[in-house]
Amino acid sequence: MLTHLDVDHCGGLPDFPDAQVHVLAAELDAALAEAPSFRYRPAHWAHQPRWVPYAAQPGEDWFGFTAIQLHGLPPEIKLIPLGGHTAGHTGVAVHHGDRWLLHCGDAYYYHREMQDDPQPHPIMDIVQCRSEVHHDLRVGTQARLRELVREHGDEVSVISAHDPWEFARY
Repeated sequence: MLTHLDVDHCGGLPDFPDAQVHVLAAELDAALAEAPSFRYRPAHWAHQPRWVPYAAQPGEDWFGFTAIQLHGLPPEIKLIPLGGHTAGHTGVAVHHGDRWLLHCGDAYYYHREMQDDPQPHPIMDIVQCRSEVHHDLRVGTQARLRELVREHGDEVSVISAHDPWEFARY
């Protein structure tokens, strides 16, 4: 399962040549249409991965977000569309015990962005803004994630793909 196909998130695909790769269809379409680019590198999928694309359409509700059940995988693993960073950016929710962990990919970059009074990291914020495809959607996604943390933080933990301080918690 990939949150998106940016170069820093899918570079290891060739290491798993026979794996099914679950991804939002909009992300796969954008990658195939735009590559090669600073964002997408066709060498990462030159081995012809077995793509399993999903439409980001309204479906099962997951704490106020749309949840997509993955083909052939248990209901404890879901894709959660988190728009704005790329055309088909998604989170990966995994249920373990009595809690959910939501890997948010690049929906945000720094743990203090999830506070009620968001505090972006000065350097990471430059990168985040430069790489967004839809500013209002990205900012709206972050607001919804803050609401999720505020209202369901006892049931769901969120983690960014680029925050070393969050990694240290796990």
